[in-house]
Amino acid sequence: MPRSLRARLLIAFLFVIAAAIGTVAIAVTLVGPGYFTDAMGHLPGDPMGEAMGQATLVAFDDAMRQALVAATVIAVITATVVSPLVAGRIAGPIAALAHAARRIARGQYAERVPADGPGELGELATSFNDMAGSLEATERRRLQLVGDVAHELRTPLTTLDGYLEGLEDGVVTPSAQTWHLLRAETARLTRMVNELSELWRAEANQLPLRIDAVDVGLQSCT
Repeated sequence: MPRSLRARLLIAFLFVIAAAIGTVAIAVTLVGPGYFTDAMGHLPGDPMGEAMGQATLVAFDDAMRQALVAATVIAVITATVVSPLVAGRIAGPIAALAHAARRIARGQYAERVPADGPGELGELATSFNDMAGSLEATERRRLQLVGDVAHELRTPLTTLDGYLEGLEDGVVTPSAQTWHLLRAETARLTRMVNELSELWRAEANQLPLRIDAVDVGLQSCT
């Protein structure tokens, strides 16, 4: 599991907790005294009530500050304990994806990751597995194509090599039929090379297309 990601998640959690506590502290400081005074119910102009209200308000402020400090300490401790667990659930699947991506980059296209994660992580793992499956199928077709091409090229090359060796040793008579056969084999090789070139251009989206108008109307049968 990448430590940097876990550290960033832990810092993010602490920032969220600090923002929440700061918001609560500001709200309590600004709004709390007014609500507390209204709840005490002291009448305007009552010196005893105002003195008691002022003393009670000071006590209320002290209690709120102590409560906020205690809440901050508890929140930080809770975040320190809970954040690594939450960060592990988030960073774990991401680390698995990164590891699988590195293995696929090395040519191990059968690599897959668990896709049972929650929400977007599960969708990301499913998309990654689909991509890996597509790459594996493409690589399988490529290897099959290379094998087929090697097999198809072997026959005319063997024929050409045999006839040329025979001509060199004087075993084969250089007749018109021999030259015709050799030209046929070279034409076969040329056709296969051209087809491979067309396949490459098609894969690279560089195949020129000729668009013609086609009459798709049904002709009446006579």
